[in-house]
Amino acid sequence: MSDLLDKLLGDHERQHRLLERLRSLGTAHPTASGRAVMLNIMQYMRRYPDLNHHPIEDRLFARIGARDGSLAAAAERLTVEHRALERLGERLLGQLRALPVHEESLPGEIARYAELLQAHHDLEETEVFPAARRLLGDEDWAGIAREVEERFADPLAETRADAEFEALYRILETEEA
Repeated sequence: MSDLLDKLLGDHERQHRLLERLRSLGTAHPTASGRAVMLNIMQYMRRYPDLNHHPIEDRLFARIGARDGSLAAAAERLTVEHRALERLGERLLGQLRALPVHEESLPGEIARYAELLQAHHDLEETEVFPAARRLLGDEDWAGIAREVEERFADPLAETRADAEFEALYRILETEEA
């Protein structure tokens, strides 16, 4: 049941594209419209990846770490990094809400957040997710799916139902064309 893993990878792709937009907008003196997009990106990152996507991965990491002790340290590191990303994301969101105050530190804060998230995704995608495909059986995937079934509703994935993120949906849709 790697459908769940495919959804997680799709999330990573959307997050990567949003981070690239965040970096491009995150200059020392962003425009008002740029600030609005950055704020919307970080609201999305706090709402969906931090509260929905990461808890799913945490369950996946726990199963993989239990199944293969050689991956336990990587699984634990990724779980700890989820909490660090939440803290950095909340701090960055607060900074964006307070603009133009502290705007000179904005590029550095965005870079720290984006670099940690990219390194985090790299470890997941190169070591842990391939191991999940090898190590976990149908019962494992079904168990994870049961544990998280109510969580998996990315407001940018398959529908445009979430008006709060309509602008981000249009950005992603435009970039795909």
